[in-house]
Amino acid sequence: RRDNSRGVCLKFISMKAALTLLLCLALSGCLVPWVRVSASLPDPNQRANELLELSFKQNLGDHPLAIKTAQAALELFQSVNNVDGIAKSYEHLGQYYLAQNKLAESERYYDLALKIRRQQPRLDLQADVLINLAMLAVRKGDWLNGVSYATQAHNLMNEQSDARIMGRIAGTMAYIFYNSGLPESALEQYQRAMEYYRQAGANRGAVR
Repeated sequence: RRDNSRGVCLKFISMKAALTLLLCLALSGCLVPWVRVSASLPDPNQRANELLELSFKQNLGDHPLAIKTAQAALELFQSVNNVDGIAKSYEHLGQYYLAQNKLAESERYYDLALKIRRQQPRLDLQADVLINLAMLAVRKGDWLNGVSYATQAHNLMNEQSDARIMGRIAGTMAYIFYNSGLPESALEQYQRAMEYYRQAGANRGAVR
């Protein structure tokens, strides 16, 4: 019995010593570097936004590389369920595929972005996607859908809400009318677009 008691005591002492050692290591800072490494890991949202900015620059000269970078950003946003970031990534990918004239892939990403934007309160962001889809439809020769998308974008906005968006809508309509053989209507929309852009520039200057 004495031997058993002595064995139990030794095990208890060993366990206590091990726990004490761990506590000492923690308090002395031996485990602090692990905590610091965890705390210093880059924020996924920040890194994803940086990748999107990089992809925009890459798209000026290397579309496939821009797509790869934007997809990396998308994965990061998805890992933290950043819905707005996911939508932005879809929009960038739609733009980059459109630059390569890969219309089916571009449309797929713009449609995904639109589904998210329709669930958000920012009507200007939804309008932006609709305008992009209108331009894509024109590239496909689908004039009716082009007008439909542009009209949807116009209906979301009002004349005073966002001159930049209204300028994009009018410019898109001008492009559609011109390519549809309606030069007079195209000119009217073009002049309207220029006026909106002038207002947007004036408003930007006033804010500064």
